[in-house]
Amino acid sequence: NLLMYDATQIEAPCTMWLDLPDDYRIACGLRQEGSTLYADNFHLMADAPLIASETLQHHAFIVEGVPFNIWFQGDVKPQWHRLEEHYTAFIKAQIRMFGGFPASEYHFLYQIHNKSIYHGVEHTNSTIIALGPGFRLDEVDEYEDLLSVSCHELFHTWNVKAIRPADMQPYVYDREMYSALHYITEGVTTYYGE
Repeated sequence: NLLMYDATQIEAPCTMWLDLPDDYRIACGLRQEGSTLYADNFHLMADAPLIASETLQHHAFIVEGVPFNIWFQGDVKPQWHRLEEHYTAFIKAQIRMFGGFPASEYHFLYQIHNKSIYHGVEHTNSTIIALGPGFRLDEVDEYEDLLSVSCHELFHTWNVKAIRPADMQPYVYDREMYSALHYITEGVTTYYGE
């Protein structure tokens, strides 16, 4: 939302350099070298959320040959083995359903807040999810919320990002894009995500 662009160069490769302290890590689905991020075009750059922090927690694992990454920023003590087991189950189920994965890797980015929040947004090879309060994620209801929103946003990798309504193409950045098909993009995703 903060990136400026030249409409005549929207398909050109993009590079973003972040001026960060040495001890910061970057969670992002873009190719990176140090503090520099690369995208094949502006659309991919604009569609790649990132978190840069010195306190990021990270866990990587592979499902069906695809690298998956879980990134947490905030007050949470992840149980990585339990998360990997449950994420692998819903990832495998979705890959079986669609017959493959539409990205070469995937990143779950979490902002854990101290106040009550539950929101996620899909991106080409990642999602950014806000949850809170963080100190309650180990409780059954909050853990189920974490799994539910994560499964839902992963399903959008196909149903919105790879399979996109015609009235939402091509991307435009200077006006709203409306669709009459959200009963499919959100309705079907919510059904399968649960």
